[in-house]
Amino acid sequence: MKNQKLSLEQLTAISPSELEEYRDRGREWRRQLNNAVLGVLALPVGWVANAEEACEFCGQVPVVCRISPKGDEATAIFLCSAGAEVPVNEYQQAAVHAVVLVERKKTQGKRIAAFPYAKAFFKVLNNGRGQILASDIRQLSSNYSPDERGGAPIAQYIEALDRLIESGGQYSPLPLSGDVAATLFPAYGELCRERRERKWDMQAERKHRRRSREEQQKRRRYQNRLAQAEVELAFATPSSVGAWYAYWSKQDIYEDDLTEGFFAWFERFPCSVGSKLQHYKTDALWTIMERLKGMEGDLTEAERTFNALLISNKLHSIGYRH
Repeated sequence: MKNQKLSLEQLTAISPSELEEYRDRGREWRRQLNNAVLGVLALPVGWVANAEEACEFCGQVPVVCRISPKGDEATAIFLCSAGAEVPVNEYQQAAVHAVVLVERKKTQGKRIAAFPYAKAFFKVLNNGRGQILASDIRQLSSNYSPDERGGAPIAQYIEALDRLIESGGQYSPLPLSGDVAATLFPAYGELCRERRERKWDMQAERKHRRRSREEQQKRRRYQNRLAQAEVELAFATPSSVGAWYAYWSKQDIYEDDLTEGFFAWFERFPCSVGSKLQHYKTDALWTIMERLKGMEGDLTEAERTFNALLISNKLHSIGYRH
């Protein structure tokens, strides 16, 4: 269904689990679904809509469209699709709310204090309480132990948390514990997993293509060697074929290929009639060469001369019609 245009009827018929399957297939599939939704939206004059691609709005459901008046970033309506049962914890909700509050202040030109995202996060989490306590940090990051030797102070945790929320989960600085980013931004972790898997798939595909090219080049080199052996065999006689075999049997060519070429070559000589050498096709080629050597010793000088005349080693003049 990739690159297929979805109609309004098809969109409304998609179940929540199917929407989740679209998102799980990767970012390109989700973008296709977003474009289909944006394509059927009827917006008032002067309004614009943007669809979520990663987790910039909430990251909880497959399709999230932000609809706002053009030039007014403080006002927005979020159109969200249905989805499978996705667990949403209070920390994730507080992080999303904190981003909205801080970005609204920025668009309104209000003064921004130090570490605004972290402060807004705890203010939402604590129902309006502005003071950040050690228990708040410890509840969020289990490794908070300022009393231990080398333990980071609370200010470093607040700074790291502010950076984490501002980046939407992309950066999780120390001293925050590793599970904080996954708790606040689980969708970004899923996105990173998809990127890793896609990177591994691309690496595996490149490795497969490289191996295919190498195998193809190897086959071509082998075919070239075999063709060269057949060309040289065409200029050999029963008296000189032993030297041909001595050389080409050491050039990494399958003996079955040499044997097939040998018997096709040998049939054109009159001495092959009655030699019964064809009966030994299944034998090793070196034993066949020994039999041919013994048979060649019984040939007369006239037969050897006639065999030499059968070799196509003369150039014939070719006339061109003007």
